[in-house]
Amino acid sequence: MDVIEVLLTGAYIVGTYVFWRNISFPQPRKALFCLSILPLVFATMFINIWLVNRYFPELMDMLAQAKVHDAQVRAQLGYVPRRSGQEAPVAFLIATPLSGIVGYCWYLFLKVWGRQSAGA
Repeated sequence: MDVIEVLLTGAYIVGTYVFWRNISFPQPRKALFCLSILPLVFATMFINIWLVNRYFPELMDMLAQAKVHDAQVRAQLGYVPRRSGQEAPVAFLIATPLSGIVGYCWYLFLKVWGRQSAGA
């Protein structure tokens, strides 16, 4: 297995376990949500990156500038932790808005679906 496959599989297993422990849906909605939310979020992150690249290229330019800035700061000061740089927040801004919205809507859909089926 490739390193990325191992990391993604590990993230999927751990994420599914965390959701399984913390989501209070009854079965089978719990299984449906917990097994599908992470692939859904990962897929929409890639779609979000593609949309930003296509329709908001200035954000991609901001990411390139942030990478250059962080590299210059590291070259001047030596080691600087990534969390204090500009690259991570810009990358987060580019990748996550759509995935957060879609994940939340999936959660609300299953929650409403449960109320509808309980009332019927």
